Amino acid sequence: MSDPWSAEKVLLRGELRAMREAAGLTQLELSTSLGKPQSYVSKIESGDRSISLLEVRALCMGCGVGFIDFAQALDVKLTSLASRRNFTRK
Repeated sequence: MSDPWSAEKVLLRGELRAMREAAGLTQLELSTSLGKPQSYVSKIESGDRSISLLEVRALCMGCGVGFIDFAQALDVKLTSLASRRNFTRK
């Protein structure tokens, strides 16, 4: 099983939460729009639940954010994270 606390997964969860908050939505509002219980969003954001690519897309749609836009912005941050990691190892 992969580590839910890897830096990349923590970054993803933080970006999902920031997206929800920027959309002005509570966990309950977002989960309701997705037809899920509030605990669904809570567990994703806390790392207690894994998330698939299709679920990320649904969360983006629920927040009114383009999936491609979210993925591209996340990729930039993940690349920066990897660069910092490689820099500190040298």
